Amino acid sequence: MFVDALLRLSSAQAFTTDAVSTNTIDLGDATVKRRIGTGEPLCGVVTVTVAGAGAGVYEFQIIESAAENLGSATVVGTTGSLAEASVAAGAIHIIPIAPGRPTLRYLGANFNNVSGTTGVTANIDIMPMSEAQSFIAYAKNYTIS
Repeated sequence: MFVDALLRLSSAQAFTTDAVSTNTIDLGDATVKRRIGTGEPLCGVVTVTVAGAGAGVYEFQIIESAAENLGSATVVGTTGSLAEASVAAGAIHIIPIAPGRPTLRYLGANFNNVSGTTGVTANIDIMPMSEAQSFIAYAKNYTIS
């Protein structure tokens, strides 16, 4: 399975405090084409590349907003509270997106540091639920010089 770069919300993004994704998906103006969740169910897939340091509780969310900077966002889906042990390097968390959502123009992700220290680095992608259920992330086996 290939991950679409245009559907990547965070690419090795280091979360040291509450933060939104570095990328957003622009779903266009307010016509029916915005209903990306109608049809095959979609989800956000969080792949932890670097585990957090110390003890903490974290939450990843898929959000929608009328603003490109994801201000005044509405939560579309969440992992719920995750203990530090659940946010180990290589961990994969699937966030279902309800059918018919999102309804606002921009789609993104949010990292919520519920308590404790941070330092989590993750990739966050949007993909069909059927693909996410068999998704396996492999460490890259190459270097660029």
